[in-house]
Amino acid sequence: MIDSVLYYDSLPTTKLRIGELLIERNLDIEKGREFVFKAMPNLTVPLHLCKSHLILAKTDMQLGKYASAELNLKKAIAIDSTRSDALYEYNNFLIMREAPQQAMIMQDKINQLNEKAKDRFINNAGINPNVNKYVSDIPLYDMDSNLVTLHNLKGKIVVINRFNFWCKLCVYEFPALQKLKREFPSVEFVFINSGPGEDPAELREKYFPKKEFSFLKNETVLFVTKNYFDKIYGSSIPHTLIVDKKGNVRLDYVGYRKELEDILRDKLIDLLNE
Repeated sequence: MIDSVLYYDSLPTTKLRIGELLIERNLDIEKGREFVFKAMPNLTVPLHLCKSHLILAKTDMQLGKYASAELNLKKAIAIDSTRSDALYEYNNFLIMREAPQQAMIMQDKINQLNEKAKDRFINNAGINPNVNKYVSDIPLYDMDSNLVTLHNLKGKIVVINRFNFWCKLCVYEFPALQKLKREFPSVEFVFINSGPGEDPAELREKYFPKKEFSFLKNETVLFVTKNYFDKIYGSSIPHTLIVDKKGNVRLDYVGYRKELEDILRDKLIDLLNE
């Protein structure tokens, strides 16, 4: 299968992705590392280089190669010191290696980065193309493949989280969303799977038993239709919206950072007090 893919697409980014999948799914860590090493000399985009070093660092730790892990983490940060995932990984490494003073310094850098990210988001939120857009009429599929909309939630504040089961960053933000749901019992939370054409029954059987997705058994889980992106701008995940009682988007957040929880909490409080 891998040979067939590389026959038609031998780009370094393809090799990187193959290596990442082999490692993430515990199929063959050593083979995965080989693909990452083969890809790296030809990677030119900082994001890809940073990701490569993070992948190698994580596998280094699995293999007990702690000096190599630290070196790869430092290289990832040197490539892009604004990526919070690299800083978080290094901070966790320092805590694991019992280096509390270095970990405190790294945590300070993470906090500063989060504050800057929060300020940028607040400053740009007003010009987002999705803000103030009416979305209650967007067609979606439910778990039984029936066509539905969000009309029945009008009159309630709704948090919409679009995710995919293979998305690691989506999994990272699930605990924050679950926490907010407990804090705001009157707010509805809807989780929308981003893979059009995927069979809901198969996904439910495959993923719901897994620990990180088990909470979805008790949530409203819907699936995008081909018309979803005609209404909502942006295909990246994770993607979180807050919709007011009239069905209009009031907050739009793409990606995952630690400050997401605070940003959502502040906006929910504002909307509940309107």
